[in-house]
Amino acid sequence: MSQEAKLGRELKFFWNDTEVGGLTSVGFNVDGNVVDISSYDSGDFTDYTAGRKDWSISLSCVHEEFVSGSQQSEIISDFIDNNVSGSAKFGPSTPSGSDVTYSGDAFVTNFSIDASDDERIESSFELQGSGVLTRNVGT
Repeated sequence: MSQEAKLGRELKFFWNDTEVGGLTSVGFNVDGNVVDISSYDSGDFTDYTAGRKDWSISLSCVHEEFVSGSQQSEIISDFIDNNVSGSAKFGPSTPSGSDVTYSGDAFVTNFSIDASDDERIESSFELQGSGVLTRNVGT
């Protein structure tokens, strides 16, 4: 049975359990590291084993820092004012069936505003995961 492909706009990003509005794109990345376990017995080729993983999320959105109740304001404050981590979640708003969501704690590592002359103002955020990334299927 084939499943219909989702559109990017169907996926949402949540910071501390509140949806971040105005998203124009989200990038989600998981990297795996390897550990060199070569010894004299390895011969001419290097032996590796799986090491730690790390994950990150990049967001671009219509800038809403000054909109009352905007979740972007909380992300900016957590980064600039408090330097604290938050709870990040990426996936459909109401997952069901085989929908996948990812969640974990993250720190904001970069925040920028792009204010071109005749264009809408956009914000960009880079978040670095800290600790375990949880993958949930369905609910």
